[in-house]
Amino acid sequence: MARDFCLSLVDVQTVMRHADLATTSRYTPPRLDEVIDRLAEHYALPRQRAVYATGYSPEDIQAVFGGGQ
Repeated sequence: MARDFCLSLVDVQTVMRHADLATTSRYTPPRLDEVIDRLAEHYALPRQRAVYATGYSPEDIQAVFGGGQ
């Protein structure tokens, strides 16, 4: 039931009569193939350019983050 895409985790929580969602989540550990698929999707996304607050010098940004602007 917890792996059914038509049911949310809250739906399963209600059916199981769990008072806390943390209890329900104990029964839904991620499968390794699901984790690998989600990681592949994440790393396939284009990288976003870092944006820093105004007022900092490029040298400070380089010293703290190592990436510069």
